[in-house]
Amino acid sequence: MNFSTCPPSDDQAMDPASQRRSRGRPKRSTLESLRVALAFNVLKQESGLSWVQLERAYIQDTNPVRFLTMVRKPDAFLRYARGGQVPKGVGHEGSPVSWAAARYPIFSRWHASPFFDALLLNEERETLIQFTRGLWAQRSIRDEIIYKTMRKPALAVRLRFHVPIWSSPRCVVTLRQVVDLDALCLILIALKANLGRPDERQCLLICAEWLQSWFEQSQPHEQLKKMMLQVLAAHVPALARLFADPSPWDTLKVDLADPCFHSRWPEELTRP
Repeated sequence: MNFSTCPPSDDQAMDPASQRRSRGRPKRSTLESLRVALAFNVLKQESGLSWVQLERAYIQDTNPVRFLTMVRKPDAFLRYARGGQVPKGVGHEGSPVSWAAARYPIFSRWHASPFFDALLLNEERETLIQFTRGLWAQRSIRDEIIYKTMRKPALAVRLRFHVPIWSSPRCVVTLRQVVDLDALCLILIALKANLGRPDERQCLLICAEWLQSWFEQSQPHEQLKKMMLQVLAAHVPALARLFADPSPWDTLKVDLADPCFHSRWPEELTRP
């Protein structure tokens, strides 16, 4: 998939009819649309239910009268999952987001993932240090994912140095097939820590492999795939260049023979 196939902006894509339909709805950012779409997609996977079954369950719980008199097959959840619409009152009790988060912990975890904060970070070393230490201190990333990146003794060593905890491709290479937004969050941190450095290429390839794994395991709708690439490219120019390259990025693989995966911890930790 080439990034040039990404859809136009919301305003460009909106025809007069869709403008009439959206009148009164709050404006949405592409990032917020992506957040909602990813969470609804993982909800469907986790529940094993169809979009119609999920939405009927939501309506039955929150609006029993409407449920009993409903004639048309509901399709709002499908629109959320494709990124075409964000539900109203996202944080309000009774909203589709609140309903799903209360019943499916994985929905809440994806919707609130620090991945979305990591996207907005600059690549300044101190910014990444503070952010990664905050992730660790607040247990924002599950231990299951953290300990896939390194063992406890290695983590203890990294915490003693004033560096981003996940600052090298070696730290995150094991996450490239872990289809979880928190895994992509750590991969993104390592990439930002290596922008303009020799290890940038391998970090880009780890990110590319994560996306390939997500495509394969989650089977997201084409519209959601494009939105994900659009958001990543907008916030990480190095990824935009990768996606725009004429060679197909979605077949690229990490080179595990690269020296960055075999460096000794002390040398890596003390680099400038």
